[in-house]
Amino acid sequence: NDSIASSDAITRRELARVMYKISDARSGAGTSVSDEAFDDIAPDDADYEAIQMMCALGYMTAPGGKFSPDEPIEAIDFIKAAVDILGYSFIAEYTGGYPGGYMNVASRLKLMKNGSLDSAPTINNEEFINLIYNVLTAAPAELSGVTDNELSKYSVTDNNTLLYQKFSVYKLTGLFEADIYSDILSKTPRPSKGRIIISGETWKTQLTDINSLVGHRVEAYIDEKNESVAALFSRDTDETAFLGRKAYLDGNRMIYEDEETGSSKSVLLSKNASLLYNGRQTALGKTLFDDINGTVTAIDYDTDGFADVIKIYDYKTFQANNVSADSGIITACTGGARIALGKLEPET
Repeated sequence: NDSIASSDAITRRELARVMYKISDARSGAGTSVSDEAFDDIAPDDADYEAIQMMCALGYMTAPGGKFSPDEPIEAIDFIKAAVDILGYSFIAEYTGGYPGGYMNVASRLKLMKNGSLDSAPTINNEEFINLIYNVLTAAPAELSGVTDNELSKYSVTDNNTLLYQKFSVYKLTGLFEADIYSDILSKTPRPSKGRIIISGETWKTQLTDINSLVGHRVEAYIDEKNESVAALFSRDTDETAFLGRKAYLDGNRMIYEDEETGSSKSVLLSKNASLLYNGRQTALGKTLFDDINGTVTAIDYDTDGFADVIKIYDYKTFQANNVSADSGIITACTGGARIALGKLEPET
């Protein structure tokens, strides 16, 4: 929610603030918090409660009463809090204690995926987001019967993650087939505003700027309480993107020129491949690939070696002389060309 600066190193107060929100500590978790004061945190500080609880639970420390709230965190600070919150501290202590045992558990839980244990002394905003994602999508320990040996065997299911246990949000993987603007559907009409279709199922969402994901295999994070999509990410692993102009159809192949080498390459098309031309489903035709200014993307969402969706973004550059919001007409300076805006285009 932009409460953490985008480029600065994450501080100890920011770590406490976020970990407090995703842990049992917010509800108290049956922990009695002492009135011990900090030398460098006033009781009226906005993060005082979070810092006090994190220290009371042992997730973070304040040696000699000094928490150093604005000092940047190190990787081990994050690891200690994350392992504790997920309930694996007893295994960390059993396998070497602090810091080695905690680093071992974090590695086996893949908590540092897209992060680093030792390459940098601090953690920036982008790394922190990835690390918090790793914590939320990890499975909390079941305190009865979990042993060090079993840690390497645990698996995560949709309903066995911190994300689900704390926020009732689970992951759904599928094909993003339609929003109000674009679709790759054969018969089903597009959904209304505020609705999207993923693998044949219609969901509510308040997300914007997701139209570019239509035609992609996605991870959707479902808010179970509101029965809506709270977040959406592309998970395509086999995608070919290239600048257009020199691309054409030849039977069931798309032939294009590699931008780096200049050599000719091809992409096989599936039998029922869909074409999205500037966001609109369009019948495949050779003329659409002539003199393209923009990008052409081939998506093989089922990874069978055949492209299932072709996306073309084609544009022309001109200087506008007049824009009429009432009529939805843009007039170009040269030649007086008139361009009508589509009724379903976003206001932007």
